Amino acid sequence: MLSKIPHTYQKRGVFYFNRMVPIDLEEHYQSRRINFSLRTKSGRDARQLASAVSVKLEGYWQHLRLQGIAIPGSRFLKVSEQDESTDDVVLFSEAIELYLRLKGHGKPRTFHTAARRAGRYLTECCGDKDLADIKRSDATQFRDFLVDMDLSGSSIVRVFTTIKSVFNFVCSEYGLDLRNPFSGLYMNRTDGVRERVPVPQKSIVRVQSECVNIDDDIRWIIALISDTG
Repeated sequence: MLSKIPHTYQKRGVFYFNRMVPIDLEEHYQSRRINFSLRTKSGRDARQLASAVSVKLEGYWQHLRLQGIAIPGSRFLKVSEQDESTDDVVLFSEAIELYLRLKGHGKPRTFHTAARRAGRYLTECCGDKDLADIKRSDATQFRDFLVDMDLSGSSIVRVFTTIKSVFNFVCSEYGLDLRNPFSGLYMNRTDGVRERVPVPQKSIVRVQSECVNIDDDIRWIIALISDTG
């Protein structure tokens, strides 16, 4: 259902953010459309969230456009300052791509997907910052952001593990003497995790009985794994 709030639509009452990637920036994206749930049914909240996301996107897009433009007045800088102004800035989005390019060879698709998802979460929360500009306050804000997304404690730990690995790896590659702001942050791994209830023995016996009665290759497989838990 279309919404009167700019860049949003509703699906089963929930608001979704929806915006096309500018044509001149399509090469930076895997899809031409940015689309994700705002996780709210409140029109007021959706308007604020959509506006905040749009502001961050506009800023990021402007950054991407400026990357290919020479720094104004750079010819007047001293050589050492020119080097520092161009070589020391490493955005987290660039760190993710470097990490995947060097460590992603031979890794499954899930490895790449998880890394890009973690990076996307971070940039949505804190913006696409230079590694040197990411502070401890950003890390705590990011943790709270993931909690508000209703991720379980174990999922949040996995996201942080990926983010810490990317940060450490890229700092090592570039020789950056930076303390990892995501390390040592308290997280409740058990938060939101449900205890798995075992399958009742009566149900297992019934399934095995049906497998014997039907007696085909698929049921043989089921019978083989029925006692594994």
